[in-house]
Amino acid sequence: MLRSRISDYCHLRYFVTVVEEGGFTRAAARLHLAQPGLRWTRSSGSLCSTGPTGR
Repeated sequence: MLRSRISDYCHLRYFVTVVEEGGFTRAAARLHLAQPGLRWTRSSGSLCSTGPTGR
């Protein structure tokens, strides 16, 4: 249950960052993720991350 809540929080943070930055490339830079690692999955309608890179 806790893992699910943490995952939900991370997805919400990613979504808010994409909206604030106005796009995936700038949001990925702000989140310290590779841009291909931050993506919207159209099939499920959710924001996904493959994890942090370069930290």
